Amino acid sequence: GAEQERAAKRGQAVDFSQIQFKEIGGAELKQMDPAAAAAAASMRSALGSDYAIALRSDAKPHEGSKTAKRKHQIGTLFANAKLNELAILEGKAAGMQAKSKTQAKYGW
Repeated sequence: GAEQERAAKRGQAVDFSQIQFKEIGGAELKQMDPAAAAAAASMRSALGSDYAIALRSDAKPHEGSKTAKRKHQIGTLFANAKLNELAILEGKAAGMQAKSKTQAKYGW
């Protein structure tokens, strides 16, 4: 095939008998990394359960109608931002944890 031709041009031999395919299901793709789950749980516990309730109550008056959401009106954008704030903070915490692990691993 095309891959063999490209490999031949590079001077490499491609042995397709060595390639192994593995089937995976959708559940395996949705599984969260245990370290990321721990970082998210630690962020939720650090902020407390009241924080998520406060975010939802701040966003409630600005939710808007289906039309407002479709037209990306500022109130609905604010409501979406408030509802996504906790997820964003959890993502930042996971990123900071990964960064610190990398720094510790390589001594940066």
